[in-house]
Amino acid sequence: MKLWIEYLVSRFDVAGRIGSRFVRGSRPMEWRSGVNAAPSRAGESANPDGSPCRQAYTLVEMMVASGLFSLVVLGILACHLAGLRFQQLIQPKLLNAQYERQTIGRLIEEVRCANSLQVGNGSLSTFTVAGPTNVQAGNALRIYTSTNTSQYIYYFHDLATATVQRVPFQSTSAAIIASAVTNHTIFAMQDFAGNALTNSQNNAVMSLLLQFYVASAWQGISDSVQVRTKVTRRNLL
Repeated sequence: MKLWIEYLVSRFDVAGRIGSRFVRGSRPMEWRSGVNAAPSRAGESANPDGSPCRQAYTLVEMMVASGLFSLVVLGILACHLAGLRFQQLIQPKLLNAQYERQTIGRLIEEVRCANSLQVGNGSLSTFTVAGPTNVQAGNALRIYTSTNTSQYIYYFHDLATATVQRVPFQSTSAAIIASAVTNHTIFAMQDFAGNALTNSQNNAVMSLLLQFYVASAWQGISDSVQVRTKVTRRNLL
């Protein structure tokens, strides 16, 4: 409800006499709780003397604000949990890519620079080369860098730990370069057409096959990948 108020204005005329008249206000007033008060900003009310004062929040306002804050917190937590699950989803893929780079990148360069190669079966302490008339395939590979057959780089697959290990040049200790490799026969010597050789040839192509399977701690999340590469020596003469 809007009212117009009239207020008394005192003035002096030219003769110095005091006069008064009622002037109608130009601003509408609002009726609040039965008391005329001047217009105020949101959240303010008028004191009996007309001065504005701040109002407190009501219970409904507090409940609405708390509800909105709770929704924001729940949304942040949901995004955080979704990010953690997505990380667990891609972690096996990242591990497989890492093992591929560590194994293939170094092995390809060493085979290209080799003087000769031997494929067979072996472990850290033993090695049996694939003899004549036998399929030139196995879980172990010796890379000779020169004509000295006592100096070589040794790769082998350990079935018990499902790892591919590398013994560096003139060393007796092995380092794991790939994990979660499920296939045991990872090395094979082939001809130019991809057929497995049954004897040693100077121009043979070394084929590497790795099958990875990485499981995650989260149930139902895993990743499997198969990597195959072929490489031959630069020095074929």
